[in-house]
Amino acid sequence: MNGDIALFLIQDGLTVGAIYALLVVALVLVFTVTRIIFIPQGEFVSYGALTLAALQAGQVPNTIWLLIAMQSAGCRPSPPARCESCLPKPPRRPSPSKRRLSHASALRPTLEPCWV
Repeated sequence: MNGDIALFLIQDGLTVGAIYALLVVALVLVFTVTRIIFIPQGEFVSYGALTLAALQAGQVPNTIWLLIAMQSAGCRPSPPARCESCLPKPPRRPSPSKRRLSHASALRPTLEPCWV
C-alpha cells in the first residue's frame, strides 16, 4: 500500500464517519422532540446518495419520478397556519358619540400586520 491509497482510505473513512455522525444527530434530534424513533431515516440517506450518484454520472435521477408521483397523488405541503391577528376583524359599531362619522369610514375593517 502506497501513500495515495492510504490518503484515499483516510478520506473515505472521514466521509463515511461524517455521514454516520449526521445521521445519528438527526435521529437524536427527532427522538428528543417527538420521543419516537424514526426508523426509515436511513432510506432518505440512500435516496440522497443514489440521486447524487446519478447526477454525477450525468443522468436524470430516478427520484425525480418519485417526486412527480407523490405530487400527482396529492402529497403537497399544507399552507402555513395564519394567526388570529392576521385575519380581518369584524367591523365595530360606532359608539353614540362617534355617530357623526360617515357610515363607510366607521365600519371599515382594520387589518393589522402579522409577523409570524
